[in-house]
Amino acid sequence: MDAEEVEMFAQHGQFQQAMAQYLNQQNNPLTRRGSIPGHIVINRDRKSADRSLFYDHFTENPQYNDQIFCRCFRMGRSLFIRIVEKVEACDNCFVQRRDNMGRLGLSAL
Repeated sequence: MDAEEVEMFAQHGQFQQAMAQYLNQQNNPLTRRGSIPGHIVINRDRKSADRSLFYDHFTENPQYNDQIFCRCFRMGRSLFIRIVEKVEACDNCFVQRRDNMGRLGLSAL
């Protein structure tokens, strides 16, 4: 057996090993859906919760008055809005953006 045949057998063995690994991955796909492998994803319906919070407290005619807002958030609505605007202006992380799938992220409210 010369060096060329030894090299050919080695490459053939590497090919077989790579093919077996590929077929194993195809037969056993990962069911990862979250950021931590093995953890399940819980749909928390953030979109409707955000919409509900906005309509309940921050529209021109909110569902709840200023007194209830103060009781819930321990500050007036105008102060809360000013804080949110300042935080968004200082830190880009708090500005609502779209993710890679095109879905709106969390709002600063």
